[in-house]
Amino acid sequence: MRLQVLVCSLVLLTPTHADGDYKEARDYTVSDIEGGERAKHAPSHTSGSGNQNAPFNKWVDLSGDMTLITDYLFRGQTQTLGGPAAQGGFTVSQKNDQGLYGGAWGSNVSNTTASNGSGLELCIFAGYVYKRDNDLSLKLEIRNTSYPGAYASLPTKDKFDYLEIIPGVTYKFFSLFLAYSVTNRSGVNQNFAPTFAVPLTPNGNSKGSWYTEASINLPISFIDDQLQFQLLGGYSYTRNYTVLNYAVFGTGLNYKLPESWGGISLSVNISTTTANKKYFKVKDSSGKVTNTMASKVFFSVSKKF
Repeated sequence: MRLQVLVCSLVLLTPTHADGDYKEARDYTVSDIEGGERAKHAPSHTSGSGNQNAPFNKWVDLSGDMTLITDYLFRGQTQTLGGPAAQGGFTVSQKNDQGLYGGAWGSNVSNTTASNGSGLELCIFAGYVYKRDNDLSLKLEIRNTSYPGAYASLPTKDKFDYLEIIPGVTYKFFSLFLAYSVTNRSGVNQNFAPTFAVPLTPNGNSKGSWYTEASINLPISFIDDQLQFQLLGGYSYTRNYTVLNYAVFGTGLNYKLPESWGGISLSVNISTTTANKKYFKVKDSSGKVTNTMASKVFFSVSKKF
């Protein structure tokens, strides 16, 4: 079974502000890794080519996914402040598991972090997959992540939207990708800097930030071919604000039920980071403070079609 991301998310890893004005991106469960990838969570958009169970016409395939997850994590950071999320998307791609593709993916997110918005994250993506053989494939994707209606409660009313270019490679069970920020990292620039839980010194924009992640996805065949073990390690670099840099580690198990049970996938995942957690706190309207980089155990149920 091909490893796919569910994220968008995914993806960008940035801090959350104590005043609730900060919004960052997503990457979520280990089963949604980008590159083999985004779940977090395995949406077909992150794999780049989609599954081919639903032929759209002679040249094009249409695929999609739906997921329910107990906590939407993106590159180690919760986007729902510990609450559940409903996610889904679709991908239109060329046949033969390679070539051009594009689509959209969305999830609910916290109104505290994506302030003044509709509580929605929307990813629009397009890219190209080159498949040399059944073992090796290369991907290049451009992805725009937006939060409809959301903006920071600052005089400048900065938005949280961002744009990434994401090259990736998959070889057998191994995947590697790099997400490069063409725009400011979501919620990080000279206007946002003073609003962090521990205020940062304004130091310009954060264009040129990046996130990289390596992952493996191995079937546990001696138990069941549909049972998979997943392991990932990533690193997030924020240009001009390096106190926000951190590593992320995750592991998990994914099991796809038989088609007679709907072909539904069940996942359990663990995520932890090395982030300096004093910068990654957010306060909701009730005054509750959440550490968005805390270690997490989370579960998901997903279906691809």
